Amino acid sequence: MSALIRQLRRNDRRSGQSRMTDEGWSDLEHAISPRNVAIFDPTAELRGRQATQRLTTLEAEVETLRHELLEAERTIHLLEQLLRNTQIREQELRRELVSGRF
Repeated sequence: MSALIRQLRRNDRRSGQSRMTDEGWSDLEHAISPRNVAIFDPTAELRGRQATQRLTTLEAEVETLRHELLEAERTIHLLEQLLRNTQIREQELRRELVSGRF
């Protein structure tokens, strides 16, 4: 890369109308040096997208499980109430049987 900059610098000087100062050429060379060029890593972007998709899927699964848990808790509560009612009715029937009213 710096060979290209040197060639451009020489051509600029030969033209007799130098458009850039030595400092400008140094700045240009520094700006386009390989250590200042960001390297695009498509695999990192792909992994990021895959991770985001996986997180979205897991969040949806968690929401579904929460909904199912809430429904199960409601069902348990209802069944417990039915059991209590049945036990109360059983006690009433036993009392009637013992008292001879049955």
